[in-house]
Amino acid sequence: MPGANLWPGLSIGSPNNCYSQGPRAPCQSSILPTDLIQVFLVGIGFALLQWFLVSKVRVSVESGNGYSDRLIGEEEEGVDNLDVSLKCAEIQNAISVGATSFLYTEYRYLCIFMGVFGAIIFLFLGSVQGFSTKSEPCTYSKGNLCKPALANAIFSTIAFLLGALTSVLSGFLGMKIATYANARTTLQARKGVGKAFITAFRSGAVMGFLLSANGLLVLYVSINLFKLYYGDDWEGLYESITGYGLGGSSMALFGRVGGGIYTKAADVGADLVGKVERNIPEDDPRNPAVIADNVGDNVGDIAGMGSDLFGSYAESSLQHFSLRQFHNLVSSMTTQPFLSTDYKCNGNSSLPDNYTFCN
Repeated sequence: MPGANLWPGLSIGSPNNCYSQGPRAPCQSSILPTDLIQVFLVGIGFALLQWFLVSKVRVSVESGNGYSDRLIGEEEEGVDNLDVSLKCAEIQNAISVGATSFLYTEYRYLCIFMGVFGAIIFLFLGSVQGFSTKSEPCTYSKGNLCKPALANAIFSTIAFLLGALTSVLSGFLGMKIATYANARTTLQARKGVGKAFITAFRSGAVMGFLLSANGLLVLYVSINLFKLYYGDDWEGLYESITGYGLGGSSMALFGRVGGGIYTKAADVGADLVGKVERNIPEDDPRNPAVIADNVGDNVGDIAGMGSDLFGSYAESSLQHFSLRQFHNLVSSMTTQPFLSTDYKCNGNSSLPDNYTFCN
């Protein structure tokens, strides 16, 4: 099957492959780049379609809302209270501005963390061999030469930064669609639970497909760009690209914990001041602190969850890279990447001596 060599021992296409233990049988990968590109395009296209369907729910607008320039002019199946729509648009705008301001402030500090932690990764990995620029025998294939430690340090740091930026983007996009759909879901609830559920479900699908498609695209492009330098040094490529998952998880930690602390502080503060000072029930619309509580729900439970989901997605996609390096930790080569793949034995690979794959 034509395609670009990407993962040793992996190919897409033939359904009748098998694997067994025995003497080494060199394997080579073959994976179609167009397959991954098509998956990315489908994911992005479906997410944009859901966003468009959510946008068809019209929200009355005052200046500064920033989401729609259309007013509700028609009767909505007997529901034509313009005051309710205007109030929803006002609350939507307040929540969106608050959530965006929080994330911008948080991301400024995260940029500092990314720079400092990226430097630490570079120093630790580069110092393994004294920042050597000479190729060394590979750990698991002594007959082959692997790229120097300095190169692994540089590319691992780059992968870490790419993972961190993609994680931040995933969380931010999730927050934007959540604040975009909240008022629309409320307005649809006047027509029935079913329509409100569909609107909320579509907005959730936007975040899920966007973070999956973006994560897949960045990982695929990163591997192919790294391969321009590493060539057949799959061991070094595997080690460096795992920084992608570390970057995603690091940002997820800050998004979850930082956003969660803000959420809980706003929630407890709003309840205490409302109940104690004014004898107002929990989440009462007369309590202005409820807006801060809703902002916290978006930055913690939406933006934080988006980064967390991306971190899990990236790590699960990269797990087979690590397992293929440490073959003594598994009894059979059954790990698979994030696409449905099978094996094809026809080329040169650094597979362990005790594994054979055949058609």
